[in-house]
Amino acid sequence: MNYTDLNANEIKVLKAIVESAEEASGGTWTDAEYTQSPEGISKNQMSGYFSQLVQKGYIERINEPGEMTDGMIYHSDPQKSLTDYKF
Repeated sequence: MNYTDLNANEIKVLKAIVESAEEASGGTWTDAEYTQSPEGISKNQMSGYFSQLVQKGYIERINEPGEMTDGMIYHSDPQKSLTDYKF
């Protein structure tokens, strides 16, 4: 898969999301709070990169403060899992 619309840090964050999803659910979903920040990227920056990945159509992120599902991240295509992204 060609990720020409992503910058280097967005790719690092997408990889971190995929790795986290593999551990959390076998690849289907992960929680933003528990996604490990790649080296050189702070937790605050991660939030911005999550937003960019949502805008570019790579992921969906649930934003429901106070709900159990708040912060969960899925593939933007409901028929796919996050581990469908290959690097």
